[in-house]
Amino acid sequence: MIRIVLAVAMTIIIAVPGPAGAVLAQQRVTTSYVEELRNKVETQRDAYYRFELAEKEALEDGSAERAAAFRDAKAKAYEAYHSLNAQLQKAQYEKREQEKRLSEQNPDYR
Repeated sequence: MIRIVLAVAMTIIIAVPGPAGAVLAQQRVTTSYVEELRNKVETQRDAYYRFELAEKEALEDGSAERAAAFRDAKAKAYEAYHSLNAQLQKAQYEKREQEKRLSEQNPDYR
């Protein structure tokens, strides 16, 4: 069971691509892009907590090797979380600025 959780979580960490390229090509931040980033941040946060729990269980079972593997995976999830969270905050700021510009240019906007 623990191996399946580890494999799934590692796949999530590796397979979750950064959507920054799509935004740079459009030069426009969409609501769906912000929502996608928010979902990825939540996924990474959840993965971190699952790895933390798995690490504790492995330590309780006396398996230092498994605990070390989960600790490494937890560190990677933590890094991915912070990277994605920074992207999310930047996208949210850019979206607010974009909305502000559009509403200034067109008072009927919204």
